Amino acid sequence: MTRKEKLQQTKKLADLWYQQQKNQIYIMQQKERREFRCLKQ
Repeated sequence: MTRKEKLQQTKKLADLWYQQQKNQIYIMQQKERREFRCLKQ
């Protein structure tokens, strides 16, 4: 594997990890919002 290929693979993994983190944060925010709405009523 050349250096360039290795860099591209690393970037792919980083992008994937970033997407997963973003999804988890989004899901947590949705949950909090739902609980907050329940408390307000």
